[in-house]
Amino acid sequence: MIKAYAATEAQGKLTPFEYDPGPLNPEQVEIDVQCCGICHSDLSMLNNEWGITQSPATTKMMLDFTRRYSLEPIIETFPFSQVNAAMERLSHGKLRYRIVLTPDLM
Repeated sequence: MIKAYAATEAQGKLTPFEYDPGPLNPEQVEIDVQCCGICHSDLSMLNNEWGITQSPATTKMMLDFTRRYSLEPIIETFPFSQVNAAMERLSHGKLRYRIVLTPDLM
């Protein structure tokens, strides 16, 4: 069971929200997220500034769809020690979708 906070409508208050993503596929892993960042794009989504904000029920339907058809995100990974190379790739428009930084520093 995933426990989080979500707004159920544009400009709504964040309230506790639970959802069951179902069983993991053999090639998937579960990650226990202890904290996360909040940026201005989160506020834009909450306030529906881009006109694309959807409810948790819609998000759940999208996640169920991706699980049913084994859809996966397209990402590029860089170790933290190469963060400047990742930023360079991003700033030159060479990034296809998203960069994930992986730990390699002590």
